[in-house]
Amino acid sequence: MKPGEKYKGQVFDEQDLSHQDLAECEFRDCSFVNCNLTNCKLNSASFFSCNLTNVDMAGSNLFGTEFTECKLLGNKFTSDLVLKNAEFKKCNLSYAIFRGIDLSDMKFEDCLFVEADLSLTNLERACFLNCDLTHVNFQETKFLQTDLRGSNLTGMNLVVIGASGVKQGNVKGVIISSQQFRYLAEELGIQVLDVVK
Repeated sequence: MKPGEKYKGQVFDEQDLSHQDLAECEFRDCSFVNCNLTNCKLNSASFFSCNLTNVDMAGSNLFGTEFTECKLLGNKFTSDLVLKNAEFKKCNLSYAIFRGIDLSDMKFEDCLFVEADLSLTNLERACFLNCDLTHVNFQETKFLQTDLRGSNLTGMNLVVIGASGVKQGNVKGVIISSQQFRYLAEELGIQVLDVVK
């Protein structure tokens, strides 16, 4: 495999592709199930309709990498992974683990994150546009101008217990729509009613 090459319909399941330079490669309809992609150069690579379930990408460079309509079920994204400027569109990231990594300025569009772990992550200026965030773990997540508009927030943990044992808000710094605000208010037991004239 060489940088900049195009691959279509190839099966790389359970292969050891660690330490490869795959920068600017294009993968279409390829399968990487249980593949070892550790310490790879994947910067500016493109993955379209690929299955990357349970892929180990520890230590890899995904700077500017694009994932479109891909499955990344249960993947563990580690802190030594370079994810800056990577884009995820229409991907299934359910059960994925992002615990403790920096996702600031990241963009996720129309993605599934069902029961994913985003605890302890930095989500400053991150955008989750029209994503399914059902039962995502946001424990101690850092929000600042984090855009969740259009996303399904079912089961979102609205309060956390701080070190002092006091309940603290968990959604400060989140941008949501008025419809989402009504949903979250109801989850807290708040009734939102319009003034009757």
